[in-house]
Amino acid sequence: MKGLSHSFTISLLVLTLAACDMTPAQEPAYLRVDALALADIQDEPWAGNTNSHITTTWVEVDGVNLGAFDLPMEIPVIVADGMHEVKLYPGIDINGIAGFRGVYPFYEPLVSNILLGKGSVSNLPIGNSPYAIAYGSNCMVGVNLENFNSAGRTMVPAATSDTSWTTVSSAQLKFPPINGEPNVASGMAILNGGIGRFEAVSNTAYSLPTGGENVYVELDYRSTLPVTIGVIANRPSGIIQQPTATLYPKDEWSHAYINLVTEVSGFPDAYDYQIFIGTAKDSTGKIDTILIDNMRMIYCP
Repeated sequence: MKGLSHSFTISLLVLTLAACDMTPAQEPAYLRVDALALADIQDEPWAGNTNSHITTTWVEVDGVNLGAFDLPMEIPVIVADGMHEVKLYPGIDINGIAGFRGVYPFYEPLVSNILLGKGSVSNLPIGNSPYAIAYGSNCMVGVNLENFNSAGRTMVPAATSDTSWTTVSSAQLKFPPINGEPNVASGMAILNGGIGRFEAVSNTAYSLPTGGENVYVELDYRSTLPVTIGVIANRPSGIIQQPTATLYPKDEWSHAYINLVTEVSGFPDAYDYQIFIGTAKDSTGKIDTILIDNMRMIYCP
């Protein structure tokens, strides 16, 4: 019986090995993306500049979704050697939260036909310049909320604000223009020991889409205090002011994307909506400042 059992075990092992797929794994090609950034938008005067902050990309190869990846990235792709269609969908930190990322609906995907080969690394964007992303044009409406380049203000201090805007140039503040682009001026609010609150509200009320449609505000900011952006809904029953997101203080210029969908769609009976931005501080004697520029709103009507 012992010999029979031994023979049976050997036979089972032979059958198991025969059933295994011994074909070597296919060597992958590699796709690398170091960065993605917004391309020239001089034809969009509401945009102000080409600042962007694309942190993630969703990747498709020949129509197959490979997932989302933080930038920079280098990922393996199992494909036959040759030309393949690659789509990169730009992703952002929604409301300035790194853990809350999504495809930005107003940027077009970057579509490229690129040569992929086993064991080799192919780089996108082609030409190695990150400035390859464009705004879409199907339904998008762009609104210049404030760029501080004209004499009047479109984001005006609220009645509750203790201070107002000061228009400053890069030369005055001795910091380089944002992204190295020509920039006439930025808006600065100063909060000293006796000033506890700054708030500015759009002097135009906007008819915005509800029903869960995206409404984004983009802006460049530097601040020693948290900065809050939100919506004022002008309703038949009264005015309601709702904050959407608070951005952390930043020592350097940062670009942020704020999605107002919850606050706008939450009040579908509103006649219209205004946008506000503001900050507050305690009574310490320290002087604080917030700097804002190129504040724009984007939505599909």
